[in-house]
Amino acid sequence: MRIVLSVCITILYLLASVMPVFASGEVDGSFTAGDYYPPAPVTDLDAAADTSYSITLHWTATGDDGITGTASDYDIRYSVSPITSESRWNAANKVIDIPAPLPAGSSQSLTVSGFLASTTYYFALKSVDEELNWSPLSNCAGATTPAQTPDITPSPTTTTPPATGITTTPTPSEDYSPVYIDIKGKRGVIFLELRSDGTLARTYYITLYESRLAMTLEKGTILLDKSGEPVSVIVLEYVDHYGTPPQGYEFLATYDFQPACVIEPAIPIKMNYELEQLAPDINEADFHIAYYNPTEERWMMMDSTRDADAQSAGTQLTHFSLFALLVPSSDISGWTSNVTAVPDLVIRNLTLSSETVEQGETLTVDVDLANESDTDGVFYIKLVFDGTTVDGKNVSILAMQESTETFTIILEELGVHTIGVNSMLATVTVYQPVPPPVGLWGQLRTPLLCIAAVGLAVIVIFILITRIRKSSSSQRHI
Repeated sequence: MRIVLSVCITILYLLASVMPVFASGEVDGSFTAGDYYPPAPVTDLDAAADTSYSITLHWTATGDDGITGTASDYDIRYSVSPITSESRWNAANKVIDIPAPLPAGSSQSLTVSGFLASTTYYFALKSVDEELNWSPLSNCAGATTPAQTPDITPSPTTTTPPATGITTTPTPSEDYSPVYIDIKGKRGVIFLELRSDGTLARTYYITLYESRLAMTLEKGTILLDKSGEPVSVIVLEYVDHYGTPPQGYEFLATYDFQPACVIEPAIPIKMNYELEQLAPDINEADFHIAYYNPTEERWMMMDSTRDADAQSAGTQLTHFSLFALLVPSSDISGWTSNVTAVPDLVIRNLTLSSETVEQGETLTVDVDLANESDTDGVFYIKLVFDGTTVDGKNVSILAMQESTETFTIILEELGVHTIGVNSMLATVTVYQPVPPPVGLWGQLRTPLLCIAAVGLAVIVIFILITRIRKSSSSQRHI
């Protein structure tokens, strides 16, 4: 019996020594508890487009600990794709000049500027307490900026300066000192004089490249870059045509306005043309000014006015970008650039190393490219994951030649995702790795532990009963 008892105790010891240890949660002594309770997530974030370049956000403040108290700070981000995961949050753009959090339950708002017209933007928010405990991701709110609808109606106080061809002139005043800038070449750098509040201290009349472009920056106008800082230097340039114009149209002139910034209020511009350079049956009423939308990778027409007598098309700008004057397709005998238009890139095939990968595994993306034009070209291709650009490169391809390029990406987010290069997309599934199978010892450990425990209990009970019987027998003999 003692031998059996020793064996059971030994088995129990060996089995229990490899079992995980659990704490009861009870601690003796005194200690200081830290703040590990994060703010609750915002669940009512809302976005509304105010203008073609600005969106206003509204939300209800949560708190420091859950939904009580006051958080320490906010982090607000935006993207052109929904922000519904941590990976998309990390890839999104940060919003600057965010207001400080108010007490839990307070209504807050923020207007964000610097966007393109006719574009959908998505927003998400996180809050943090003084111990750097971050809240979970808020709900994702989206809004689409409207198309530009400028009012080109001339002011009754305007006149036409004969030297520049600009159609808008403010009424002179004692402190009015306009600046006329006539740039004969294709590129000009303009230094702007700013007041202490960041607005223009003077009115600027600017013409570029033999007055083919004319624009007016009124005194009091403010130009803000992506960081929200006033712009004091701008660059205007007559450039080579870029991309593909809308169907039925072709480029007559293309201009690059830098840096990218928001303009308040909108400024009038005019693009002049020479009618004798165009086909005789062309309709000037169909001329349009368009801007290039890099998000959608296409040219978007703006509300434009035409002046047949002055041979010009006009519009109003609320942001600087790449702009072009478009005309119905015809044979153009003038306005040529020094370089051939951008060649045509064709993506023939997209190959993934696997359509299903484990979480944390590297995926390889191969893409076959072709330059189908008779001009050598340098093309920008980008790797897109769930609508967000995660990598990109410039690729040189000779005329009528093909090339194969490779991207790699480590996939961490579980689920089915869209991945591709430029507009060619595929799907990939990321799954959680399966833990290695448990060995024979692991499979038998729990049953053996139960058997040993039951055997030990039986032996103990048997020993107790034997001792009781011996004690009773001894008392009878006495």
